[in-house]
Amino acid sequence: MDHFLPEDLEALDRAIDRVKQEINKALKEAGDSCGESSETWHDNPGYEEGQRAATMWSTRLRQLLAIRQQVNIIPYPRRPAPDGRACIGHSLLLQDLATGKKQEWQLGSAMTFGESEYRVSYQSPLGQVLLGATVGDLLQVDFGGRTTSLLVLDVK
Repeated sequence: MDHFLPEDLEALDRAIDRVKQEINKALKEAGDSCGESSETWHDNPGYEEGQRAATMWSTRLRQLLAIRQQVNIIPYPRRPAPDGRACIGHSLLLQDLATGKKQEWQLGSAMTFGESEYRVSYQSPLGQVLLGATVGDLLQVDFGGRTTSLLVLDVK
């Protein structure tokens, strides 16, 4: 079962709708190509491309619907854990010990949809490091083959 914040569930539903639109578009293009040519369907590149696109988008739709059926919604407001550990929905203020730069990251759902570049899925490598972190923890994170030391300054 995948855990989702309400806004990521809404984004998943929007993604499902977009995929349905792509399927309809591909099928329409395949159908239109049959009416524009006297060629049979097996000699019609437009038809074949439409069918390939519809098959691809249908596979994606099945994947997204399977995820949607297994969703556990984590409602807001998410209170901090009693022991101060970071959970899904929490934001962590981190300081890179090499550069001194501070950055806030939010632990997001199983799937995040790019609304924020600083929201990370709890299932991603970075999310797995952040999940359960507490203030004062020193985390070792691999960013593109480079290990970075991050100090947890705050969990909220």
